[in-house]
Amino acid sequence: MKEPTLLPSRFPNILVNANQGIAVGMASNICGFNLGEVCDGVISFLENDNQKDILEHIKAPDFSTGGDLIYDSAEMKHILKTGKGSFKVRAKYTILKKENCIEITEIPYTTTVEAIIDKIEDLVKAGKIKEITDVRDETDLKGLKLTIYLKRGTDTETLMIKLFKMTPLQDSFSCNFNVLINGYPKVLGVAEILKEWCDFRKNCIVRKYKYNIAKLERRHHLLLGLSAILVNIDKAIALIRNTEKETDVIPSLMTEFDITALQADFIAEIRLRNLNKQYILRSLKEVTELERNIKKFNSIINSEDKLKKIIIDDLNDIKKKYNIPRKTRLIDLPKEEVEELVKPVKQENYEIKIFMTRDQYFKKMPLSGMQNKKLEEMRIKENDKIIFELQTNNHVELLLFSDKAKLYKLKMSELDNVKFDQLGHYLPNLLEMEEREKIIYICPNEDNYQGTILVGFRDGRIAKIPLSLYITKTNRKRLLNAYYGKSDCIGIIQLKENEQACLIRIDGKKKYFKLEDLEFVVKRDSPGKQIMVTTKKLGINQLIVYNEDKK
Repeated sequence: MKEPTLLPSRFPNILVNANQGIAVGMASNICGFNLGEVCDGVISFLENDNQKDILEHIKAPDFSTGGDLIYDSAEMKHILKTGKGSFKVRAKYTILKKENCIEITEIPYTTTVEAIIDKIEDLVKAGKIKEITDVRDETDLKGLKLTIYLKRGTDTETLMIKLFKMTPLQDSFSCNFNVLINGYPKVLGVAEILKEWCDFRKNCIVRKYKYNIAKLERRHHLLLGLSAILVNIDKAIALIRNTEKETDVIPSLMTEFDITALQADFIAEIRLRNLNKQYILRSLKEVTELERNIKKFNSIINSEDKLKKIIIDDLNDIKKKYNIPRKTRLIDLPKEEVEELVKPVKQENYEIKIFMTRDQYFKKMPLSGMQNKKLEEMRIKENDKIIFELQTNNHVELLLFSDKAKLYKLKMSELDNVKFDQLGHYLPNLLEMEEREKIIYICPNEDNYQGTILVGFRDGRIAKIPLSLYITKTNRKRLLNAYYGKSDCIGIIQLKENEQACLIRIDGKKKYFKLEDLEFVVKRDSPGKQIMVTTKKLGINQLIVYNEDKK
């Protein structure tokens, strides 16, 4: 047995079964299409020799997991033509009003039930979705079922729009039809891929028939040798019987009957029981049959129309046996609903007050709920104390700097409010911080990264960092190397107008300077400028804001 170098496919498997591939410097992501539609498209192309006929039958992808494909005619035509682009698929659901729940029965091909449940649970915990009481995977032998249980009075359609926006219940599929053609990668459209497959399939059929012809011609050649001695079979038997050496049998037959070595060897191996009239007549009849088949196979190889007919017959047979109706439904959403899906979910804005304690507890409380309440009465842990306090609004994003030179971004709109008598959110858990890592400064990003911070280090350096260095293209919530990490950070401050910064050394010596005295660092982890001389014993221990007007 030899390992096959080619695995012929009777239908365009590359487009019927979705597949992904990653290689060095390139990747491929091909979505699946409906078997019947693909077969119809290829048949139409072979019959009319027009690639446009393919796209009349293949409208859009069809996934084994079903779902609803948001159909954009222009974008889909671009994908089918070029092999590049993306489209959205969302889950199919049923609203059960009596049970006050939503049943998800089909999900996008690119996600899993576990991923959907995890995301919904995260959103519920973060307070972004408050209408859901529970979510369960109730999949059984009847099929997939994900049940979302709701609070009373929930607007289910509005909730589903939020879930499509914020969870994998709606997901994108990025197409990259990168395939190997004669050993070279090419990005092709659906019509081009099917044209290449037709050429590949024709080549497979030609190779198959050439292989069969070679076998038939060998058998035909042997039987022609046999027919040459059948007219004088007794002479052949006598020749073999009277030959002294076994090695001389083949040459003697070749010389006497003018046949090849292959024919002579075949004759010499015939058993005596086969030297009967039935065997001889059957062999002569087989010669005629072989000649007819060889002629037939050669005519197929040399006829483009016959090759096409074989491919068409195969596709019709496969479609008849295995075709199933389309699972992925094509839907045209109203423009208003499409805009609603891409529109960010609005969060209520109101004035808030935030607090952070020494033990890393964080409180976000609406300002309206703090009326007539004294700060001393706020609940905190024993021996803990408030070290940071700020009034801002619910739409602000906080930049939290840790003592490990990391930055965490936290949107207040994504965080639940805390009651006056609650301890609050524990930051190491909320931000997934390292063990013994602590937040040392909180900066409100109220002006879209327009401000500046000063970071002081134990070795007497000060880094003037523009907040714009913390802008990221993607919505990253954790940044490493937020500032210079090779010297201990002894403080982070922001200066207002008429304010100065003051460095204080362990021996009490002070150094005052203004924001204008420093230049911006180019990289956020740059060490900055040396402001004060230090030694191993005399390091800096404080960086504070000095306001001469409040002296």
